[in-house]
Amino acid sequence: MIITDRFVAINLPKTGSSFVRRVLKQLHSYEAVHNRLLRWAGLADRSGMVELILPVIDRQYPPNRTGQHGTVRQIPGSHRDGPIMSVVRNPLERYVSTYRFGWWKKNPHAPVEELLQVYPSYPDLAFGEYIEMMNTFGKRNRLGDMQPRTDVGFQTIQFLQFFCEDPKRLLSNLNDDAVEQQHYREALAEVTFLHQERLNEELHDFLVKSGYPEEDVAFVLQARPVNVTPGKAGKVDLAAHYSGALARQVIQQERVLFDLFPEYRAPAQNLLELRGGI
Repeated sequence: MIITDRFVAINLPKTGSSFVRRVLKQLHSYEAVHNRLLRWAGLADRSGMVELILPVIDRQYPPNRTGQHGTVRQIPGSHRDGPIMSVVRNPLERYVSTYRFGWWKKNPHAPVEELLQVYPSYPDLAFGEYIEMMNTFGKRNRLGDMQPRTDVGFQTIQFLQFFCEDPKRLLSNLNDDAVEQQHYREALAEVTFLHQERLNEELHDFLVKSGYPEEDVAFVLQARPVNVTPGKAGKVDLAAHYSGALARQVIQQERVLFDLFPEYRAPAQNLLELRGGI
């Protein structure tokens, strides 16, 4: 989580959050030697921003982890009434990105011996197996004793846990009617969501609207991506990963996200038309 003197940035994994973090650090000279020394000495940071490394509160396994991906529930009280910004991504693309990036191989959602009982070749999984694993072991790891009354996908559960003040109550009572009527919207914090596929332009514009001088943020328009999977730069080829059946499954399970961000329905429909019957 990044806290600036103008807004809070929530880092939803594999949406472009590392890019946002690097831009904000450069903008605030956060990695300058004097700022590192100030933080080491426990003195006030003069850069106008702070990066918080926080307990991971929604993964059951492994316990006692910390990381950069804090939730709205973890925003310090003094900043809770200020603007919040984050980034979203087409759920179909995000599954491909997380699969190829491979963080899950060294950070499994269950003990490896348990995963090997279901996937003897783990971590050498096909894409369809990865989706299945995330929507069984990954969901169980995040839900704990919660039992939604409708089938929603891993990304939806993660999103609601990141951006709801009381996700346990929401997820425990989530049913088909609540999804169809979009009652979950009432539980979401007010967040400005940028889009990963237009992140340079949208982040630039957001920063200008937030009060940063245009000359200070002009570099954002040409800044290069961060944490791209080696050898996998460029547009994600969805058709190379999804069959028609797998695409329909993901679209159904992540329907909450497609309702919240309907701009991703057209690419999903294009994929279905391209892969229909396969």
